[in-house]
Amino acid sequence: MEVLLGLEKYIPVSVCVPLIKTADDLIFLLEKRSSNVKHSREISFPGGFIEKGESPEKAARRELKEEVLISSEKIEKFLKLGILISPLGYLIHIFISILNISRNDLSVFNKREVDNLILIPMKEIMMMKPEMYYVKLKIFPYDELENGKKNWLLPVEKLKLGSRYLKPWGGKSYRVIVYNYNGEPIWGITGEIIYEIVKMFKKGYLNFLN
Repeated sequence: MEVLLGLEKYIPVSVCVPLIKTADDLIFLLEKRSSNVKHSREISFPGGFIEKGESPEKAARRELKEEVLISSEKIEKFLKLGILISPLGYLIHIFISILNISRNDLSVFNKREVDNLILIPMKEIMMMKPEMYYVKLKIFPYDELENGKKNWLLPVEKLKLGSRYLKPWGGKSYRVIVYNYNGEPIWGITGEIIYEIVKMFKKGYLNFLN
């Protein structure tokens, strides 16, 4: 059995991808975050940190209920899609929920965390071509202070690691996917999740959800 080592290095997060079932399609339910929360004004799926003693699934269900106010009886299916590892140190557990709801059920949501809800048909997003950008990731052995000095996080000279590590190293490319929907960018982890789900649907792996 394969085991993912070093899990203690990662921050566990759960994300729920709500899909509304209609007669001929599935519709992504996303939210635009309010100005009161982290990543304000960005578009995302319900999600957040896994609390102590909480399973990833329980956290995903909790976030769906807290943010979109969807009760358990409205959930037709709740399935684990997979795990996404973020280069920023997050271990993201991704779940898909099939919701049996109408638009009237979406008239009330947690306005402290959510500015508004966004519905995107699966057929429509499968036709979209996302933009792809590649940023550089580097490892910094220090924090730069306001006075121009460095706070060494890794004491390179003391440990005699070599002069090459006195400056940032690495520079690996990291893909950033952006979907532009009605002038709104959907990107970051949300863009990655949508991209992977679309790939799986096109290959027929998720057809059982219809």
